[in-house]
Amino acid sequence: YGLDQSMPDEQTPPKPFNHYAKSKLEAEEVLRRWASRGSDRSLAIVRPTVVFGEGNTGNVHTLITQVLRNRFVIVGTGENRKSMAYVGNLTKFMISVLTRGSGALVINYADKPDLSVNELVRLIQEQLGRGDRGLLRIPYPLGLLGAHAFDAVGAVTGGQYSISAIRVKKFCANTQISTGALEELGFDPPFAIEEGLRRMIEHLRSSATPVETYPRLEGDKVRRGPEGMLKR
Repeated sequence: YGLDQSMPDEQTPPKPFNHYAKSKLEAEEVLRRWASRGSDRSLAIVRPTVVFGEGNTGNVHTLITQVLRNRFVIVGTGENRKSMAYVGNLTKFMISVLTRGSGALVINYADKPDLSVNELVRLIQEQLGRGDRGLLRIPYPLGLLGAHAFDAVGAVTGGQYSISAIRVKKFCANTQISTGALEELGFDPPFAIEEGLRRMIEHLRSSATPVETYPRLEGDKVRRGPEGMLKR
């Protein structure tokens, strides 16, 4: 749907802004053509927002590890809101639509309520037992300027950096979706977002994870096991 859209629903014209999003829209179009070839064909296109949970190594995992390492910086006010989906809820919903019968369904998926970046970070800090610690904040124009500088260096050297202009724009944008159609189906997600975050963080605490990708937790007894794995 693009960035900073006002609660897009399933009827909102798609505006994919990168090749990843474009490829997903193209896949939908292929499947729609397939479904149109017979009245007995069943198709469910689920459009999930950012998904997090045990074993995830995406955006939320990165956010948690940055908070752990005291490297997280809020660019902008942090009041922009994000729709999110816990994997345990999403998979239960996808199983439920497997038996919905013939016809085509397109539906957004997110677990409400949407959290602001500030609220999300506070939840993570609480789950880590760190309380509401203050975080470094920088104005959006300054953060975007710095990101463009990284892009320029990367263009000259051929290197890739974790900081980029598009990532700053995505981080500071409102990325919310409407779930009105989902609510009309009467789906009841079994887990609240807070519980999903707790489960994800607990999984990180208990899993054997490469030392270079997961920092030492305060108060944990850490030793190196075979192949440099983190053991607790």
